[in-house]
Amino acid sequence: MRTTVAVDEEALTAIMATEDPLDVCSKWSLVRGQLEPLVWQEIDRILTELADAAAQSEDSPPGDAATETLVED
Repeated sequence: MRTTVAVDEEALTAIMATEDPLDVCSKWSLVRGQLEPLVWQEIDRILTELADAAAQSEDSPPGDAATETLVED
């Protein structure tokens, strides 16, 4: 998966001066540190949603209109 992130350079420079005054880390590591948890949080939400949907389909009785698909020839 690839994505693009636009980051305000002045804001990033100010944050880097506070969080990494010795300039040891790259700017990308700071951005990644902020974004990565959000990405994993969204992945966890999607997985939970899929698991809930699967559990609901298992709980539906056979022939339930919500889960049965009619295929016509």
